[in-house]
Amino acid sequence: MAIDKNPVDHWTPVHFTSGLIAQQAGLGLGWTAVLAVAWEIAENANRPKKVIPHMSPDSNVNALVDILATLAGWYASRLLRKP
Repeated sequence: MAIDKNPVDHWTPVHFTSGLIAQQAGLGLGWTAVLAVAWEIAENANRPKKVIPHMSPDSNVNALVDILATLAGWYASRLLRKP
């Protein structure tokens, strides 16, 4: 299985959107960060392949960008909600 070496890939907007949704749902930044990190750990643990067969491990840089994209989405949502 290939490792996703690109820092930004077609999943980056999904991570950004998950941050938007988390903030809109009232999830705090800390919990959003915990879930983003947990997802990256689970995604790279080689176990999800049985559940999501097309999933491939990420490079450390891609995993970091995915987490940062989630947090950026959370912050963007917060800024958009301010009056």
